Amino acid sequence: MRLDRFVPLLFLTLVLGACAPATPDASTRTSAAPASASAEPSTASEPSTPDAAREPLVEVLDFLTLDTTNVAFTDWEGLKAAYGVADLTSADPLEERLAFLDAMVPPSATDVQYACFSCRGYRADALKTNWGFDNMDLAWEAEIQQQRARVVVLRFSDEGDLLPLISRFDERGFSTEMRDGVTVRVHAPDGSDWMIQTDLAILNAAFLADGQTLLLGTTMAALESALSQDPPLPAIRSAPVLRDTVAALEQPTSAFLAFDLNALCNPFLRMPANEELEDTVQSLLDRAGTLHPYTLMAVGNRGSLTPTGRIVFGYGDQGEAAADLAGRRLLAEEGVGLLTAIGHPLREAYFTLVDARVSDGALILSVGPPMPTSPLPSGVTSLGTAFFLGRILFDAIFAACDIGA
Repeated sequence: MRLDRFVPLLFLTLVLGACAPATPDASTRTSAAPASASAEPSTASEPSTPDAAREPLVEVLDFLTLDTTNVAFTDWEGLKAAYGVADLTSADPLEERLAFLDAMVPPSATDVQYACFSCRGYRADALKTNWGFDNMDLAWEAEIQQQRARVVVLRFSDEGDLLPLISRFDERGFSTEMRDGVTVRVHAPDGSDWMIQTDLAILNAAFLADGQTLLLGTTMAALESALSQDPPLPAIRSAPVLRDTVAALEQPTSAFLAFDLNALCNPFLRMPANEELEDTVQSLLDRAGTLHPYTLMAVGNRGSLTPTGRIVFGYGDQGEAAADLAGRRLLAEEGVGLLTAIGHPLREAYFTLVDARVSDGALILSVGPPMPTSPLPSGVTSLGTAFFLGRILFDAIFAACDIGA
């Protein structure tokens, strides 16, 4: 494999090539819970509830769009249980909520790739003050990055009360419209005081029928695409390659799904001019041999005190996954950082490889905490923090793809 032999890949092309047309799954988005304090429940159909049998991250797949580039996911209930604060809510003192967040990710960490709607640089108590809730009231959440917009999915816990939130939509003059059984609330960005400490994705909101799920979009088009059931979206969202990849993470407390294979398969296009490093990388790639394109890469982590994680490559072809196993194992074990932990072995900077195997169409790298032998560059934060950082994707030599595959 040569450094100049990488090719951009299209999410849509790979997914459709990996699955046959499928009948759209039944959706919980067929009727709307009251999304106005004075609104009556929709009588179009009985209100639905979240499917407890489905894993949260699997439910997130229901909102993928054709231009999805990545998905960040956080299981807040799972994390709170892991840290011994299962009953923590926004009603608890701010100091206790901040202590929980700081325990997960050190304040010095940057580029954290997990979903946290109240962690976007605003005052820590702004979401609670302005909207009556914060992330401690959620069961889970996800941020779906599209090419030019972002969608946030907030699933409130069973004990969550959405009425204070709905009342704020009413008080602030949000319009209300029923769209295919979903209650959509919209407000123009007019510079009102409450907007100063608000993620403006909340200006385009959709309350789903289950009474526990709220979707937000940085644009109305983004929100509509996430809610759409138009072909080929149902077939893509139910594709076995996506479901198998997510299942291989085994219910992570945090996860990051990457569909932008142009970035993942081409990590070397941005490699700094370093002849020695280039020779090292080229030697590793030559030893790894041909590595096939995949549909998506997923990074997941679970636990707090003894964190474990998985890096999963979702292939549409089990044979190609099996053929790549030895090469990706080699690159994960002996690979070095390219842009962030430049020249440092990945086993010292990010993780140690515990196991590598193939299950169905998923190539699974099980990883544990790194074993550094020397100081690492600023900004390199390992699995030991309970969250991978987005920077690992820039050092992902093990995610390389070959144009000849």
